Amino acid sequence: MFWKRTLAESRVFDRPSRTKTARTAVLLGTVAVLGAAASGYFAYSAAKQELLRNLYQYNLSLARTFANLIDEAPDAVGREGGLARLVSLWNGTEKRFRGTYACVVPSDGKLLYHSANASLVGGERGLARVEIENGEVITVRQLVASGRDWSGHFVNQSGVEQVAAFAYSASLSALIAIHVPAEAVSAQVMAVALPWSLALVVVTGVLIPVSLGLLYRGYRASETDLINDIAIRKRAEAELQKTRDHLEVRVQERTQELQEVNQELEADIAQRKRAEALLRESEERFRNMADHAPVMMWMAGPGRTGDFLQQDLDGVHRHSRGKAHFNRLGGGCSSR
Repeated sequence: MFWKRTLAESRVFDRPSRTKTARTAVLLGTVAVLGAAASGYFAYSAAKQELLRNLYQYNLSLARTFANLIDEAPDAVGREGGLARLVSLWNGTEKRFRGTYACVVPSDGKLLYHSANASLVGGERGLARVEIENGEVITVRQLVASGRDWSGHFVNQSGVEQVAAFAYSASLSALIAIHVPAEAVSAQVMAVALPWSLALVVVTGVLIPVSLGLLYRGYRASETDLINDIAIRKRAEAELQKTRDHLEVRVQERTQELQEVNQELEADIAQRKRAEALLRESEERFRNMADHAPVMMWMAGPGRTGDFLQQDLDGVHRHSRGKAHFNRLGGGCSSR
């Protein structure tokens, strides 16, 4: 359990590392949101470009079809017959985008036909410019004179952006043009992309930030609980250490007291031994003196019991009367 507690403490109290980790998580979440938004934008742009490419091809194919049908129709005699055939074909064609119209531009640039606004017929439209394959920019008049087909992004003389396609018709000696307003194309792309765009915005702008916020909040709450738990453990450890220190002090004091008592006992024992040695030495001097005294010496206790009887050097009692009297007193000492 100690290594788990130590690991938890190192994780919690390493504040710079934890703060850096939290900031990194928030930064990664922000990058994820921005990345998802950028991916959505690029996906939208890619879808729009793909739609425009398909529309370029579709319009050019439709214009070429009209030109071929007019050129090959036996009843399309002259320019008037060709225009009548074009009107019939255009009216029978389904329009994919709102505002789509067809027109015919001859080499002089004067409109021969405008499906959406007849009042524009005869107006100048040959000065509008287009960019051909090699990057060269030419006018519509020059495009008619070259007899080539073209499709792409087009800006008319009024400054309106369009998706246009031009196909040359030999019967009309003019270009058959199909124009689609760019804003209509963008509106359709937006209508198609709006549901998943909104879903992407909700996910990247709402759900991911909320999830990151809840995740960070839960992380902070768990970190706070862990900090409180470790603080409680540290207080308990501090109290335990304080108790241990107090016990150690008491043990040291008691040990010191015991050592002092032991020293006193040792001094007392040494003193007693010295006293006993002095006493033995004193008794030995007394006996030695008594045994060599010229008169008989004996000693009796308070109960008239004999404790000491003088002996000569050979251990023989020299006074028989004294010995008999000592025995009557109850003396029983042996030699000393």
